Amino acid sequence: MIGSLFGNVFAGWWGNRHGGKVIMLLSRCLCLALCLCLPFISSFPAFLAVFFVWGFGLFVDKVGDLTFSAELCPFERRPTFQAMLAFFQMVSLLGSVTLGGWVYTQTGSFQSLTLMCGLFATVSILILHSIPEVRKKHLPPVMGENPPMG
Repeated sequence: MIGSLFGNVFAGWWGNRHGGKVIMLLSRCLCLALCLCLPFISSFPAFLAVFFVWGFGLFVDKVGDLTFSAELCPFERRPTFQAMLAFFQMVSLLGSVTLGGWVYTQTGSFQSLTLMCGLFATVSILILHSIPEVRKKHLPPVMGENPPMG
């Protein structure tokens, strides 16, 4: 819970100044770090540290996702685009849970799940790098939106 609170505050502050893409890249890097650490966690204090980083990264991802999708969508079409994004995210979530369950059933290995998560996080980072940064355009606010706080 503390990681979630810190992640939410940090992502809101950092995302307001630098945009959602940077926040999403940070959350994917945290996911990769967790995937590398998880197979070796054997003590309760280490578990608590990983759980803190997971909560932090989860809320950094949530704030980054909402911020980045708001930046990419035209103001007048934002509700439609965000509803479509939420639908496809739910389909993706259900698909990833199903795939993860299948991989674990087939292999019986937690390490294979962390490998799969790490590979998907890497693919996500590569896709995010291909999307141009919205904040670098220096466009004026659209239809009454406020510029980011400086």
